[in-house]
Amino acid sequence: MKSFALVILCFGVLCISFISMTKDRVISYDEKNNKVIKGLMSFEELQRDTAFAWFDIEYRSYHPKGLAISQLKASGREDEIIIFAGTWCGDTKEQLPRFYHILQDANFPMRRIVMHGVDHKKHALGREDKKFKIERIPTFIFLRNGKEIGRIVETPVKSLEEDWVQFDETFERNQY
Repeated sequence: MKSFALVILCFGVLCISFISMTKDRVISYDEKNNKVIKGLMSFEELQRDTAFAWFDIEYRSYHPKGLAISQLKASGREDEIIIFAGTWCGDTKEQLPRFYHILQDANFPMRRIVMHGVDHKKHALGREDKKFKIERIPTFIFLRNGKEIGRIVETPVKSLEEDWVQFDETFERNQY
């Protein structure tokens, strides 16, 4: 009887642990067998998980523009970036690995990035998508001192890195 109670107790603890580990996200598969992450996600998991082979392929094929990277490094700003992306979305599969390459080349601290995975309806857990008025993905939102200084939606105007530099320059001009 004691061993049965111990098994039940262990099972209960395991279930509670599993629920708490997954409360920040929901993982499912769509009709095309794409792995869909809804909730918080990281670049590291996209690199590691074989379901996202597209990430490494696009990362390796993209070469960020050196001048823009130099400008981002030199700016030394304390920007924060919020990303909304769909692991099933063609534009995300192209732009997200490129953006990660830019972040790495610019030595941008990953602790200042929050990335939300969205479902096919473009909804994130906790409805963060509503707060930031997300209509298309991927969306990269650049914040400085808690205020939005720019966003890239789906595809950049010039390139991801050049658009980011433009946000920085425009913000600085408008401060004076």
